[in-house]
Amino acid sequence: METKKSTNQWDLVAPCGLYCGECAAFFNKKCGGCRSNKGLSKKYRKYCQIYDCSANKKLKICLECQGFPCKFFKKENRLAKETEKMC
Repeated sequence: METKKSTNQWDLVAPCGLYCGECAAFFNKKCGGCRSNKGLSKKYRKYCQIYDCSANKKLKICLECQGFPCKFFKKENRLAKETEKMC
């Protein structure tokens, strides 16, 4: 008999703090969320320095790190602002 995995409060919160449940890729079932390693997240996690850093430090979220905000987070924030300008 197969049991359903229980969902905890962190399942849809990416290490950077974004809420995956509000993402279009999640709604369209193209991604299972950053922590799921399913769909787009499987490909994206290979390139995400924030995810890699938090996993290596065994952190649930970057806010738990004494070095927050770090160079990786600031880099992602700049990218988000540049993308926002293009919209």
